[in-house]
Amino acid sequence: MSRKIGLNRLEAWTRDDEWVRRWYEANQFEMADSYLHVYMDGKEELKEALKSDVPKLYPVQGFAHYVGEDRELMKRKFKRVHECVCYEKYLSK
Repeated sequence: MSRKIGLNRLEAWTRDDEWVRRWYEANQFEMADSYLHVYMDGKEELKEALKSDVPKLYPVQGFAHYVGEDRELMKRKFKRVHECVCYEKYLSK
């Protein structure tokens, strides 16, 4: 069906689900990209990462996408870090 409507590529995103990642790979999807999804919660985690210049506005939670090289640092610094992975599959004609 996808070829009939003119698609040449499928893209799918997943997180830390190993069984899902294995399924994509078993079905000829290839990993194309990834980043870390970082959740920040509480004063200590937010202290260096998120600040407000708006009077009386106090951040209490936040999230960010980390695309840097030092992924282990992010995993040590923040409690909730998930790898988001993009898989793609090119369709032949």
